[in-house]
Amino acid sequence: MHWLDSDHFRLSDFSHDSQGEDILVARSAADDILGFVSVWAPDAFIHMLYVRREWRGMGVGKALLAALPGWPERSYRLKCLTRSTEARLFYLCQGFVATGCGTSPEGDYEELTRLRIA
Repeated sequence: MHWLDSDHFRLSDFSHDSQGEDILVARSAADDILGFVSVWAPDAFIHMLYVRREWRGMGVGKALLAALPGWPERSYRLKCLTRSTEARLFYLCQGFVATGCGTSPEGDYEELTRLRIA
């Protein structure tokens, strides 16, 4: 989200914003953090999924999704900022479809849902 002013974000925001969520972390063989996903499990809502820029396109995001409980049978949903075209394309390639839209303080977003695969 390079278009947002980073002065508005603090490290403590993560702890607050992800409170009560399940967090899965992808690590390299050298134990470096490659990315993470946070999920509000009761609603199968993916709140955040981030992959370090240098690891994008290498299967990290796909592996994080595959590690979610019940994946791929469980239906997950998320909100993706429309300006985040790379993320939106990633989710569409993972089987998510647009199911709604709205506006947040960060900008317009699309609600994306990955329908349950039987």
